[in-house]
Amino acid sequence: MVPASKRCAEAGAGLGLPVESERGTLRGMQGLNSEELARLSPEERLALIGQLWDSLRDTEVPLPEAQQGELSRRLSSLGQDRTQALTWEQLRAELARRRP
Repeated sequence: MVPASKRCAEAGAGLGLPVESERGTLRGMQGLNSEELARLSPEERLALIGQLWDSLRDTEVPLPEAQQGELSRRLSSLGQDRTQALTWEQLRAELARRRP
C-alpha cells in the first residue's frame, strides 16, 4: 500500500499542495486557504488528510476516555485470557469434531 504522504504528493502535484519535508511533516500549509481546499478533488483531500494523520506520532494522538478504559480492561485480563487460549491445532480439532 502506498503511504498517504506519497499519495498526497502525487495527487497534489502542480496544485500547490504542501509537500513532505525531510522529517516527513508538512510544510507550506499556510499557503492553503479554504477556497483552495474546496477546489481539491475528494481523492486529493483524502490524501491530504492521510498525510496529516501520518505526520502525527502515536503520543500526539489523544485516546478517548472510553478507549483508554477498554485498553486498560483488556491489558488487565490478558494473563487470564492466555490461560484459556487454544492453539490453532486445538481449535481445528475442535471444529472438526463439531462438523456433521
